[in-house]
Amino acid sequence: MHTEREKKQIKWLLIMLTVYFSSILVFSIKTDLNKYSQILFIASVGMCAVFLFVHRIPVQFGPYLHFFLLFIIVCSISLLWARDSGLATEKIVTLIQLYIMSLVLLNFMLEIDNMEAVLKAIMFSGFISAVYIFAFYGISGYLDMLREGERAGQEINNVNAIGMYMSVTAIICFYFAYIRKQYMLYPAMIVPVVLALGSGSRKVLVMLVVGFSLIALVDYASNVDIRKSIGFLAIAIVLIAAFIWISQQEIFNTVFERFDGMLQQGRKQEHSAMIRGMMREA
Repeated sequence: MHTEREKKQIKWLLIMLTVYFSSILVFSIKTDLNKYSQILFIASVGMCAVFLFVHRIPVQFGPYLHFFLLFIIVCSISLLWARDSGLATEKIVTLIQLYIMSLVLLNFMLEIDNMEAVLKAIMFSGFISAVYIFAFYGISGYLDMLREGERAGQEINNVNAIGMYMSVTAIICFYFAYIRKQYMLYPAMIVPVVLALGSGSRKVLVMLVVGFSLIALVDYASNVDIRKSIGFLAIAIVLIAAFIWISQQEIFNTVFERFDGMLQQGRKQEHSAMIRGMMREA
């Protein structure tokens, strides 16, 4: 059990992590702003490390960290035949930084023993990023871009990264709304869903459908009864209806056309899917 003082420290550390998580999406792609994200990284992850050190918490390594370290070793060996050793070295340094962050955050999460608090930190950071995106374009400007078939967010960060981050935010919202009965998050979920689909990333469709479905299915399977059966059926109908309605909206044409293009063959195949096919053949 943590003391009241420790609980306050944990609360502030989670707030710092929330701000840092949002800065990854908002600042990391721009050279002049990335330094602020780096400062937030050092401050938030560094303070988590200090917290673990001060309280003498033993370091734990999970399978993820073991495989991550093995991957870094393989990448380091690849320097022997890398065509651009300088660029490869930069990527390895980045991987080492990510490994350190993963090590600290894993042990911090194990120590506070409150995964839902971490999930909320990720969710709120998604909302902060969403506010920034809408402030950057303006709501009407953002919707106009979608109507014109553009993948919104390219000026801020990689559109696929934005789409996946917003998908994760929406899935976490659904978890707390459906499982924890925090119903106010149902309407809040609309914002990250719109931004996820607005990115035009095909992955977001799969992530949203699979994420929502698995949460509802796992909850249903944990304790099958009539009430849960009716609830699960209602959620399934709502999700299917919402998916059909969204697919018919003009502003989301881009993501559905790209998804359809991925499934096509030959000339009708979407360009990036065709490029990936050529790379696989090569």
